[in-house]
Amino acid sequence: MKFFQLCLHLLTFLLVTATAPAIAKYAKRGCNGKCGRVRIPYPFGIGAGCSFNKWYIIGCNNSKPYLPALSNLEVLGINLRNQTVTVNAPKTSDCGNLVQSSSQTTSFDLGESPFWFSKSHNKFVFEGCGTAAMMDGGSVVTGCSTACPGVTFSDRNNCFGIGCCKTAIPYYVKSYSINLTGLERQGTMGVVVLPSWWMKLYITKEGFLTHIFSRIRQLFQRHFCGL
Repeated sequence: MKFFQLCLHLLTFLLVTATAPAIAKYAKRGCNGKCGRVRIPYPFGIGAGCSFNKWYIIGCNNSKPYLPALSNLEVLGINLRNQTVTVNAPKTSDCGNLVQSSSQTTSFDLGESPFWFSKSHNKFVFEGCGTAAMMDGGSVVTGCSTACPGVTFSDRNNCFGIGCCKTAIPYYVKSYSINLTGLERQGTMGVVVLPSWWMKLYITKEGFLTHIFSRIRQLFQRHFCGL
């Protein structure tokens, strides 16, 4: 599976924790237990008659499972032992634009579902230049900022503010909004808005950070949004 596509169609991942009503290894009797390569154990089920309630209904289209009750989020895996569901999640991405103050905002809401965003399995990650990214989870706000001093890039597999930054997300978040704000610097020519050649913002499984960091380095070298 490609983890990166065109800039405006970046695949993103997050892990959602479910309050499952029961722990089972298999689908409900008489129900299909797989969609494509993804196992669908109860309380999840393919179709209304095979799930615990509407939140656990799984749709299956061309061997791709999804959650109809949550804007058709694609399901990548279900782990009832850890009570987690891995899904393809919404993203914010842009290329070739300057980020002005408070110019971009995105949000996502899990509503009344029994799911929330897992702090222990996710990281808030931003790729870009000269931008502060803030995540508002209601009672707690978190975020980070980036800078790009030149076009060189470290070979270390880290993400600490040079073209990329990451931070933990709050506990028990069911909804969030994200705001991107362009940073300014003082110079001999006055206030300058730092350039943002490309931007990608997402909540991701922490295991993908090494791959993300390698991808950022490639984008710096090319100076444009890659495939």
